[in-house]
Amino acid sequence: MKGRLAIWLALVLALVLRAEAAQVRFEALVDRTRAGQADPIQLTLTIISDENLSHVPAPEIDLQEFYVEGPAISTRVEMVNFHTTFTRELSYALTARRTGKLRLGPASIELDGQTYKTKAIDLEIVAGNARQAPAGGGSRSGGQEGLEDNLFVRVKADRQKIYVGQQVVLEYQLCYRFPISSVGFKELPDYAGFWAEELFVAQQLKPRVESIGGVEFQVAPLRRMAIFPTSDGIHQVAPLAISCKLPVRGRSSVWDFLDDPFGGRGQTAVVACDPLRIEVLPLPQSGRPPQFSGAVGRYTLQAKAQPLSVAAGDPVTLKVEISGQGNINAIEPPVLSATAGFTVYDPKAESQERVEDGGYGGTRKFEYILIPQRGGSQEIPPISFAYFDPIQGQYRMLKSEPIRLEVRGGVAPDLAASPGGIPREIAQVGQDIRHIKPDLEALSEPVQLYRSVFFWGIQGLLPLAGLGLLLYQRRRQRLEGDVALVRRRRARGEVGHRLRLAAQLLEQGDSPAFHAEIQRALLAFLADRLERPAAGLTSQARAQFLAEKGVAEPLVRAVEEVLAACDFARFAPGAQSREEMAQVQERAAEIIAALEKLG
Repeated sequence: MKGRLAIWLALVLALVLRAEAAQVRFEALVDRTRAGQADPIQLTLTIISDENLSHVPAPEIDLQEFYVEGPAISTRVEMVNFHTTFTRELSYALTARRTGKLRLGPASIELDGQTYKTKAIDLEIVAGNARQAPAGGGSRSGGQEGLEDNLFVRVKADRQKIYVGQQVVLEYQLCYRFPISSVGFKELPDYAGFWAEELFVAQQLKPRVESIGGVEFQVAPLRRMAIFPTSDGIHQVAPLAISCKLPVRGRSSVWDFLDDPFGGRGQTAVVACDPLRIEVLPLPQSGRPPQFSGAVGRYTLQAKAQPLSVAAGDPVTLKVEISGQGNINAIEPPVLSATAGFTVYDPKAESQERVEDGGYGGTRKFEYILIPQRGGSQEIPPISFAYFDPIQGQYRMLKSEPIRLEVRGGVAPDLAASPGGIPREIAQVGQDIRHIKPDLEALSEPVQLYRSVFFWGIQGLLPLAGLGLLLYQRRRQRLEGDVALVRRRRARGEVGHRLRLAAQLLEQGDSPAFHAEIQRALLAFLADRLERPAAGLTSQARAQFLAEKGVAEPLVRAVEEVLAACDFARFAPGAQSREEMAQVQERAAEIIAALEKLG
């Protein structure tokens, strides 16, 4: 009886100890429940357990309504009366994307097969700065009163009422009144409804002094974009957000730190410009020429042909160049007028882009191949190109001069016929006979072809040549039909070129240019691999698309760490050492190699 009682007591004790060991607390706290849209909110997720938390997965929480910085992770261990408690804290700096009532959470985490959830937190977000004391008393944010009046991002557009296809130049500027550091892009617009071209991105802050509302600010250009609306109506460009370190100390105001800009600790702030509203007018129907194919801007036209003297059936190259300011990549090839007497092949197109007068433009080149079919004086008709001038509000037509060609010979060989309608190949058989010359001493005995080693060698090679041609054509068809494969092949070449250029910049010790090139290489590679436009690959979008491709979370995190390191180095006041630059280069190469293996 006593033995059974001892066993039952041992079992009960084991169950009690197991229950105690399995106790977990999961909490969410914020430093304020009412905040301005410019105010950062500190969210802290706390996990407390009797078990080691070193391998605990990250909690899941929906933060799509916020710009997010972090998390910063801390772990501590406490032992009281031989009882050990493990605590893990994850701290986030959140800045609301909009005003109004927002709900934060609940957050959830799974431990030992059991799911734990925090309570949802309701927030009230007002315009500007709420200037409210932190919830629970005492400041955990370091004090940032008046932040929106002294640090903000603004976007300036050269026009906000335009036509479809008309160029708008946007410049994003960081305006600040106190020392800042570690500036990086937090969120980039995807420019939905626009064709977007990047004109400039800052490698380092180069501010100028500007008076805004009677107050002196440091104003530094961050990014310049040319955007072209693809449809009419009211369009809205999403905000661009940046993160930066603010100099704060204890509970004092940021502005007290102006006297001692390098002495305190730094706190991260996220600031974003307001959305930009653009009104887009449809192109007028009145006066639209039939040759118009959608080009909007201001252009010139030039056409030339080479050679000007040619034999019938030989090719003539016609080069047409359209230059100016506008979306040159969208220009369609001009349709040639009636070209009787010529065979005309589809043109080859290429663009030479350039930034001029603060806008986007360049030259669009088209190369046609024309085959004259008969001799005599021939004429290539004028080339016509129609476009819409948004400044004048009317359509314009450009027309080249006709081009004279002197074509030698009669009819081109493929069209010529022999007398009597007999095909030339048959009619000329008699001309192919060559008489035996009497001065030849002897004729060698003819070798029978089927006994020739050369004959059988050729017979053996023919199937191999046919197989090779078949494989080549299948590969070419696969490349032409598989856009993703073409982009992946292009990605390999482009990233190799950029990494080689970055290596040269590393040798030169040019830290800003080096980090900019590494960043461009990685972003261009990701854009081609993910089959997405680079302009829309925000940090959140990158994480989502990479996860959809099956990329592991550690590799996704490594991508963001390298891009963040590049942002920091480009904007940091001091240059990075060669060792630090070499580490960034090595990590970028490892990431690209790892992504390549995933296919």
